[in-house]
Amino acid sequence: MTIGRIKISIICEDAELESILLDGLQIRDNSIHYEDKNTINFVQDIEQDHFELNLKISGNVGGIIVVIIERLAESLFSQTSINLLRNGQTERLFQFNLQSFTKEFLKDQRFRDEKNFGVEERSIVKTIKSPNYQTVVWFGTNRAVRNNAFVAHSVFESGADSLSLGQCRVNIPGRHKIGELNRPSWWKLEFVENHDKHFAILETKFLTQDDFLNGVLSKLSESSEQDAFIFIHGFNTSFNDGILRTAQLAFDLGFKGAPIFYSWPSHANLLNYPEDEGIVHASTEQFVSFLKLLGPIIKNKKVHIIAHSMGNRLVSFAINKLDKESFFEGQVFNQIVLAAPDLDAQQFLDEYANAITTVAKRITLYASSSDTALKISRNIHSSMIRLGESGGLITCFEGIDTIDASKTDPSFLGHGYYSDTAALINDIYQLFRFNFNPALRNLIPNNEAQELYWTFR
Repeated sequence: MTIGRIKISIICEDAELESILLDGLQIRDNSIHYEDKNTINFVQDIEQDHFELNLKISGNVGGIIVVIIERLAESLFSQTSINLLRNGQTERLFQFNLQSFTKEFLKDQRFRDEKNFGVEERSIVKTIKSPNYQTVVWFGTNRAVRNNAFVAHSVFESGADSLSLGQCRVNIPGRHKIGELNRPSWWKLEFVENHDKHFAILETKFLTQDDFLNGVLSKLSESSEQDAFIFIHGFNTSFNDGILRTAQLAFDLGFKGAPIFYSWPSHANLLNYPEDEGIVHASTEQFVSFLKLLGPIIKNKKVHIIAHSMGNRLVSFAINKLDKESFFEGQVFNQIVLAAPDLDAQQFLDEYANAITTVAKRITLYASSSDTALKISRNIHSSMIRLGESGGLITCFEGIDTIDASKTDPSFLGHGYYSDTAALINDIYQLFRFNFNPALRNLIPNNEAQELYWTFR
């Protein structure tokens, strides 16, 4: 199974290759790209996070100066991606600069012979280890703070209405695979975080409103897209889990802008579902305040929303309230992603859909008939269909692209497919980066009962 991809560039004085062998396998001629007579490169899939690079070059190669290895994002192939590849738009496909590093091999020798190699063969052997990566996630939360830690259930005690702002610095392990959120597991006898294996929060800072906004704006200035996304978590999610999930999404999407996380005080316990339903509704005012704080950025930059599960209720409540206040005018959000929404479908259509469809350029609803968590929620709510269900229960609405993701998630509950599968990550990437409509993505149209929705190929 492919877990990564590297680009190998050979910079030399002159080259007419006969062959390139990588770990004993010949690189096909049509995979080798000559940028000019001095630079040759090719891209290769890798199947482990530590591997030995055994490179053999044969042909008329004059004076190899340096070999450069770049670790690219894992390729996320779709029909659109294949078309981009055929058109030579590799920057879009491989998301360069997601994470890269350069090694100069054999600095002392550098293969600087006065004569060409002719048909001689030269080898380079080097063991490469994927480096760990760090990213910053900005956050807002209406959780209570006790002893420098965020507490869920005490939010309705003192400080219930306060909004805390800050940022977390997060470690992302070099061996991370797209869609995974690696954490210590007791069944693997892992009881301590290992930064080479696990996501981990390295530092948490509280910020004033000015410092928070200046930090986000500074990060936006580093992105050519001038973009940010706001992630709102669902039921049974702690503050730490939500921060790590936001970091994983940002990394897997190759997101160069500002990842922002809003945390409402879920108990992070499966047994507290009824309490969390009340808490998410009661958090509306604080989340509205958070969006108003970000108002100048939302109105003048490129901002997306990703809401998961019960977090879709908070987004619906808040946008509906802001719409009634006429706070936002026009399509101020770029993308709104409604992922596995645990929300009464009919209530959404009656009360919230019109407001949401007026504030974003594109709204995407991911639904699944394999979502066990939503089936349980439907039973709890007297068989009321949940917005994130599909199959015969799928919800369609003009102005919302409904995607049936039933086939994409092999997990037990089937509720985390939006962040756990490469197909979904790829689809969200194409939304954020290009605003592609469903017809341009790796999707197939379905038109049942004259209601159009889409499924993955």
